[in-house]
Amino acid sequence: MSVRRRLLAGTALASVALLATAAPRVRPSPSLRLGIVPYLSARQIVVAFEPLRAHLAQALGLSVTTYTAPSFRAFARALDDGDYDLAFAPPHLSRLAAQDWGWRPLARTQVPAQVMLVQRAGDVPPLPAGLRGGRVVVVDSISLAALACADWLASSGLRTGSEVALDYLSDAPSLMLALSRPEVTAMALMSGHYADLAPDARAWTQPATVIASLPAPGYIGSPQLSPQLRAALAEALLAFAPDGSGGSLSRSRLLATTLADTAAVERFTQLARDGLSQRGRRNA
Repeated sequence: MSVRRRLLAGTALASVALLATAAPRVRPSPSLRLGIVPYLSARQIVVAFEPLRAHLAQALGLSVTTYTAPSFRAFARALDDGDYDLAFAPPHLSRLAAQDWGWRPLARTQVPAQVMLVQRAGDVPPLPAGLRGGRVVVVDSISLAALACADWLASSGLRTGSEVALDYLSDAPSLMLALSRPEVTAMALMSGHYADLAPDARAWTQPATVIASLPAPGYIGSPQLSPQLRAALAEALLAFAPDGSGGSLSRSRLLATTLADTAAVERFTQLARDGLSQRGRRNA
């Protein structure tokens, strides 16, 4: 397995650190590797998903460690490599992992995958025409927000590059920083990602419009899991009862799911597959 940088978050939040090596496939004691798609900063992911991590550890009687990756592409490679036992992923990557790498859908959030445009509070350019000549920031080009945004711009008659600049950044906090600059017109991200940002980070922004409503993100189980542990994981996920949600992905109650629940993002799944393949050929 190739050397990979990712976040190791143990039970003590103060010990958050980026590791230089991959999680071991053979572990000396029972443990569970929980991978989270990097839609927030590493530390924000640890804090946001700590209630779920603690719940799983108690329900399963296992040590649970939280991982993320430096990018959406690195996260997809980690799924392909089998670096996690359980992963939280957007619907198109969940579907890709199930179709190509043998992962099993276990649970989905009650929060749907709404892609929305967010602007600075007080900015009211008419949409979509108000984006012409402007700049929109999104996470990695294989993210669901980026794919849905490009699709919406095209269907609105706006050409990316010549009429609207589409810039790709690393995570939602990076989008917020970019949006504070006057040359950026809007950012596109999932409503659940927006809800997981700190309140003070959202105070100076406003959702402008929902540009796509898609299947909910959720949790998938590694093909390396035994049927017994997979079933126990699914049961523990469905029993997760966080304090409130407010549209947050990390604090959402969970529902049972199957691969059929993500059928509506099949086209985006293929685009993500193509994007990963093209990057792989360029790096070969």
